[in-house]
Amino acid sequence: MKCEAAKNNPLIMDQAIQFYLANPKGIFTFMSLWNDNEPYSKQELKICLNSRINKLKALFSVLPTIGTELSLKRLLSQKEQLQ
Repeated sequence: MKCEAAKNNPLIMDQAIQFYLANPKGIFTFMSLWNDNEPYSKQELKICLNSRINKLKALFSVLPTIGTELSLKRLLSQKEQLQ
């Protein structure tokens, strides 16, 4: 995966999620250090989203907070909608 650090950025990931929920057939692009129109495919988004969800689950098991729980529920809901 090219630009993996950028694609795991929660801000870019949230923008990609909103894009794919509104435009299921389009390709989300963002400005990266190497390309002004770096593609972020839905398949790559799902991989990064699973990683983010797993990190939040691990954090919640160690330090359960309302913020972590709400973020986790929101991401799980969005993951379901992206299927």
